[in-house]
Amino acid sequence: VYTSPAIESPLAVGLFHPCIIIPYSLYRGMSDDELKSLLYHEMAHIHHRDHWAGIAQRLVLALNWWNPSVYTVNAEFSRAREFVSDNYAIRANNSRTYAKCLYNLARKTNLAWKLPATSGMATKHISLEERIKHIISEKREMKTRVKKPLMGLIIVLSLGFALFLAGHRWTFASAVSTGEIEITVQ
Repeated sequence: VYTSPAIESPLAVGLFHPCIIIPYSLYRGMSDDELKSLLYHEMAHIHHRDHWAGIAQRLVLALNWWNPSVYTVNAEFSRAREFVSDNYAIRANNSRTYAKCLYNLARKTNLAWKLPATSGMATKHISLEERIKHIISEKREMKTRVKKPLMGLIIVLSLGFALFLAGHRWTFASAVSTGEIEITVQ
């Protein structure tokens, strides 16, 4: 865990040796509950290798930029990662304390951090308001992990789908380049 005057929002960063960086000005004014909540949340991102997952998501989006369903799945996966990390922080405190901590931290910092392989308090996929509503919801599921067989199935299906789509794209490009298919622009 590090502090830095150069950042505006707490974040977890790094792929091989991840760390948590807290803005120095924020760290000086944090309560023990806020620090505990923040550290549990960010450690959960590191524990689940969410930085690697974020890079994989970006690669899948880059390969399938044209497919609207990939954007939907990407957004839901990002939201799920945030909710799982929130669950760790809730277990360290309780839902009301954690929601109050998030609110207080948001008043003191910049909500989003846009560097690759980082996570911030709010993203384009989930607002802070939505996170807080979910945290204090009575219907909230407190899952902190996906079962390994299910995760394996998701990975295999995702890779298979990506390869299937990539194969069709290369077949079409090959047919165009060999003259089997002609494209006329009018």
